[in-house]
Amino acid sequence: MFKARKFDIALQGKPVDPDFCNLKDYQDLLVFNFIQQFVPQGSRILDVGGGNSRILNYFGGTYECWNLDKLEGIGNGLTEIPSGPFKLVRDYLGNFTRELPDQYFDFVFSISALEHVVENGIEHFASLLADLNRVGKGGSYSLHLFDVTLGPPAFWTNLFLPYLHAYTPSLVPFTPLPVQACDTDLFVMSKEFYEYGWQPTTGIPYEQFGRPASCQVLWKCA
Repeated sequence: MFKARKFDIALQGKPVDPDFCNLKDYQDLLVFNFIQQFVPQGSRILDVGGGNSRILNYFGGTYECWNLDKLEGIGNGLTEIPSGPFKLVRDYLGNFTRELPDQYFDFVFSISALEHVVENGIEHFASLLADLNRVGKGGSYSLHLFDVTLGPPAFWTNLFLPYLHAYTPSLVPFTPLPVQACDTDLFVMSKEFYEYGWQPTTGIPYEQFGRPASCQVLWKCA
């Protein structure tokens, strides 16, 4: 679908080969597609933990773009980024920073960021969710893409993902990871790219790490 519409060319300037690409390439294109279809030009959009966001750099000329990122390098993240067509707020989700106005954004999203939040219990998760809902306008979409692994042998997700499905009016029900793993149409990172791009960092063979994939949660803010 993405290649047919040439979203990969528009966003990255080159074709994306699904058999040899990073998980974030897929996730970026999913969000790119969502914005094109459901978020009108001129809207205010917030990328949570965006780093050097391809999405914000692309849409900065036609949307009001904001980036919430402490830039402390967590999860192999960045500590500095080039200036771009967006407002950078150096803080963490859950801190309720006043630099992000209440009920201001028409679209809030995150890509491969929230799987790094500390699994520190229900109260911590509730604070993160409250901050997400605080900044979104009533009726606005909130879309968050998590890295997961779909075995075999390992099935893993940060517990914040099932929490969000349980405590938001999620527009798509949560599917248990072992059930997702049986879907032959589901995109997973190939062994070839994992060994090229990820294994030098993880030090774990593909067969032990589990197949990296993306799992989403989408809701409308009240």
